[in-house]
Amino acid sequence: MRVLFVEEDLGYINALMGELSRDYVVDIAHTGEDGAYLSEVNDYDIILVDDKLPDCSGLHVCNLTRNSKCLSPIIL
Repeated sequence: MRVLFVEEDLGYINALMGELSRDYVVDIAHTGEDGAYLSEVNDYDIILVDDKLPDCSGLHVCNLTRNSKCLSPIIL
């Protein structure tokens, strides 16, 4: 299973990565722009998006992701 995690908080990322990386392949994007790009070029089983990113809102990332025809489930 491949997961995209769009989150800027390094402490939060480190706390979750120990658990997630045991069972899943996890890609991390620190900005909404990077997250939207990764969702276009890779296939993910699920995308986890923080609502407050440094460059845009999580909702904007969801819109960009859907506009690129990505059908992966998104948890905001």
